[in-house]
Amino acid sequence: MKKKLLFIWSVILAGAPLLAASISSKSGTTGFAFLKISRSARAAAMGECYAGLADDVNAIYYNPAGLAGASGREITASHILWFESISKSSLGYLHPPFKFGTLAAALDLTAIPFESRKYEDDNNFERGNLANFVLSLAYGRKISSRLSIGGGLKYASEDLSTKNKSDFALDLGGLYSFNNTLNAGLSLQNMGASDMPMNIRLGAAKKLLADNALTALGDFYWGIRDGTRTLGIGGEYKLSDLFYPR
Repeated sequence: MKKKLLFIWSVILAGAPLLAASISSKSGTTGFAFLKISRSARAAAMGECYAGLADDVNAIYYNPAGLAGASGREITASHILWFESISKSSLGYLHPPFKFGTLAAALDLTAIPFESRKYEDDNNFERGNLANFVLSLAYGRKISSRLSIGGGLKYASEDLSTKNKSDFALDLGGLYSFNNTLNAGLSLQNMGASDMPMNIRLGAAKKLLADNALTALGDFYWGIRDGTRTLGIGGEYKLSDLFYPR
């Protein structure tokens, strides 16, 4: 069993640097780019391979269908210090399932520091922050013992210093369980205005080893409007109820 675990884990770790991605001529052409930044530490640690797993409140960010599998109240909060002093804060809440499904809400704020200069003078400028935010509401429901569906509505606002813009966007998702150890998920995100970063996520999650201690994940991401394609793999191993290396 130890040899088997080491082999599987070695494959996952060896494949992680081989993240396959393509950059198209349209990359960086959409608005609301902050919507592309990961908002879940768990998902980020697994290469953002989450569409086929989506088993907690963070499903609101990747595949709302996963909310249907929740069994109780969940809260998530994060604060990310990104590059160039950009910061991102998130707060999400999942309500215990009703008879008609599960509801969740999240608020995300991205702060981008900038300097306003009227003259090329290092002693004559003002510092400020551009505040971009998105408010999300999502819903998930089990259609059968194997199939769950979900949807989400978000309101995003982007501060471009010289002007502000805001718009609504829609997310749709599905999650199918082939058995107790294999799931596949599909989500269509950010459907809205022509400058929204609309994308498709297609993912799978497979539980391995005794007691399903190891979860192997894979996701394909396609940015429909900017042409970006990414293929990633990830993994999570349960060492105890409180410790999950990823």
